[in-house]
Amino acid sequence: MHQVDFPDILITDRIAHMASSPDFTLKPIAL
Repeated sequence: MHQVDFPDILITDRIAHMASSPDFTLKPIAL
């Protein structure tokens, strides 16, 4: 796991938002 400065809730929300995006399969999630 990469060390991040974001609370887990923000990361989860970001992933959820990206997962609903058409670009989700085109762009890796950089945490």
